[in-house]
Amino acid sequence: MTGGEPSESMRQAHRDLARGLKDTDRGPEADRAYRKLKR
Repeated sequence: MTGGEPSESMRQAHRDLARGLKDTDRGPEADRAYRKLKR
């Protein structure tokens, strides 16, 4: 937020959630795979 106004990426995130889209972050899955391979 800059100057009390949400950034464009935050506005887009809000629109996406309002449309029923969900987070598609693969971070947790990638982290588990990395840790498994690292052993």
